[in-house]
Amino acid sequence: MSSPTSPADPAALEAEAKAISACLRAMGHVVAASALLDSWRMAEAEAAPAPWITALGRHGFAAHFEPQTKLAVLAADLLPCVVLAGLSSRPLNTPAAVAETAPVLFIRPRLDTAESAIPTSWPALLASWKPMVVRAALAGGLANVLALAAPLFSAQVYDRVLPHGLLDSLAALAGLFLAAALFEQVFRRLRGLFVEDALHDGNVRLAMDMHRRILETRFDGAAAPSGHLMRMLQDFDAIRDGFGAAAVSLLADLPFMALFLFGLFLCDPMIALAVFALNVVVSLSTFIALHRQKLLHRELSRAASFRAQAAQESFSDPETVRRVGAQTYLQGRFRQGTVFVRHRCAGHPHRGGDARHSVQAGAEPVQAIRTSAWRAGKR
Repeated sequence: MSSPTSPADPAALEAEAKAISACLRAMGHVVAASALLDSWRMAEAEAAPAPWITALGRHGFAAHFEPQTKLAVLAADLLPCVVLAGLSSRPLNTPAAVAETAPVLFIRPRLDTAESAIPTSWPALLASWKPMVVRAALAGGLANVLALAAPLFSAQVYDRVLPHGLLDSLAALAGLFLAAALFEQVFRRLRGLFVEDALHDGNVRLAMDMHRRILETRFDGAAAPSGHLMRMLQDFDAIRDGFGAAAVSLLADLPFMALFLFGLFLCDPMIALAVFALNVVVSLSTFIALHRQKLLHRELSRAASFRAQAAQESFSDPETVRRVGAQTYLQGRFRQGTVFVRHRCAGHPHRGGDARHSVQAGAEPVQAIRTSAWRAGKR
């Protein structure tokens, strides 16, 4: 349902725009009243049935208009809102003290509910990637088949062409080899593009789902989020970034590796068994190293969480820390985490640098998310 404002009443329209701008400012979103007026005029020119709802949608907000609302019985989760009453329009941050009925516009940030309905679990993502995986597998198979042109070209040239001096055949084989090498690079590039496109879509979907869950978390009556949440988000980003196109492309090449081993087994079983055993040893050593790295990463993450929690508790309210005499306790926790990280990273300087880079790179955006969510919960 549209607002009762008439386009012929610019003063009332400006009052409504100022009230909506004040409501958005109370929610932590700064949108000028002039920008809202311009969006309203655009929506009205497009003959939108609800100009204010359409105008707010252009700025990323979802709105709902109720013509008759009892202001004294509004629930806390519906505030702040806007009373649309022409020149008497005003933002409403608390329920009215007297029984009053007025048209109300409820505003909330749009959280992409249409996209939130899309499942984000790994099985669902893999199922949605199935067409891309098929195309990438076909492109990878063609590229691997064309890669056989190099050994075949060398064998033919050294065994048949050069001993007989067939220069015309050499020129023809060279041209075909160059064409095969060119198409091989094209197919490999296509495979990389297919995989990158799907992984980009999946990464964006997972990141938006994670951010949406943070925004939907309520902190009513709870303490401010500690550094453990920040560390968990950093770990999640690290895992998601590690699932890159190179790893997926390697998995796509596994069927062709099995075909290669089968062909090598037909030529020389002993060499094929030696290559297979070498691959098994490398795979087992990789899994063992990954397991040890997972344990080490878990310990480092726990120590980094101690440091982040101690720092956050110290910076959030230093007066309370000094008043209750918690300086020694917080310093002990911070020192314990620092000593543990340095001890575990001894002899592995790159790990210490990676840990510091991870904390510094992820501190600012996650701190902004944590602060905005805490302020939203306090309101």
